[in-house]
Amino acid sequence: GRGAFKLVKRIKNSEIWQDTHSGIFISAVLNVLPSQYEATKLCTDSPLEARGYLTEISWRLPSGYPKELNGQYGFPMEDSDHFMLEANGFREVVPNIKDKLFWTSSPFPFETGVSYVFSGNDDAVNLGHNRIQGYFSVICVGR
Repeated sequence: GRGAFKLVKRIKNSEIWQDTHSGIFISAVLNVLPSQYEATKLCTDSPLEARGYLTEISWRLPSGYPKELNGQYGFPMEDSDHFMLEANGFREVVPNIKDKLFWTSSPFPFETGVSYVFSGNDDAVNLGHNRIQGYFSVICVGR
């Protein structure tokens, strides 16, 4: 069923939510369109303000794989942050998520220079673009 989300912190235009079912924290949509490598660094090293000054949380780019990869190529769905958040209805909670594509931390198994992206409109996870370019949106998650 749908998880319960609670607003943990609001700072200026930024909100931090927590999925109380999985325990995952979710940042607001960051107003940047970086490469996947920059997005990874943003989540781990971004200014504390972007992470709600919650220093005890270890932030990262969310993992995400297409549903049809479940159990294949060594990618169990349980390891997908996106799969868990989607199961709990996170798109109904996080503002400014519609009509955007978001980087995941998950590389394509046969071409590690390409990463998966997820949609803010539906539960789709698709192959993105070259991780050096592409300029998709960013949401960070943490525990």
